[in-house]
Amino acid sequence: MNVEVLEAMIRGQPNEFLVRSITYQSPTLQELSRKFKAKFAMKKPKIIYFYEMEPSFSPEQVFQMSGSFILRDRLLTALQLPDGQWKMAGTPKQILVDRDSATDGELWSAGYVNTHPLNRNHSDLVKFSSPNDADFQRVLSELIKLVEHAELGRGE
Repeated sequence: MNVEVLEAMIRGQPNEFLVRSITYQSPTLQELSRKFKAKFAMKKPKIIYFYEMEPSFSPEQVFQMSGSFILRDRLLTALQLPDGQWKMAGTPKQILVDRDSATDGELWSAGYVNTHPLNRNHSDLVKFSSPNDADFQRVLSELIKLVEHAELGRGE
């Protein structure tokens, strides 16, 4: 994940270490990937990946405005408003988690991996407008297949 764009939002927060640990090819993610592959290498698990295809807002230069404190002369994606709320802002937009990161490089053998790009940005990846949303139906269909696979005893 491109965590640099969240720098202002996470600095000094309790989740700062966690967010930094999921940066692209971080030692933490590499170790988790290695352990997962070692654990399941012989079992060939069924894996489903979903990833974002739409870019999210990216850094925007923001200046101090009269009566409100906004980080001055910083490139931001996350902008803190005077009321303390955060807002994603800025152009050009960018992909926060690319396909390679989202799919761990798809290193599993063919037939066991299902990869699904969704036409959503990172924030909207798991937000569906209704049960009839086409992307929701796509995700639901894959999850049902995964449960059926496990119930038939083919899952490890």
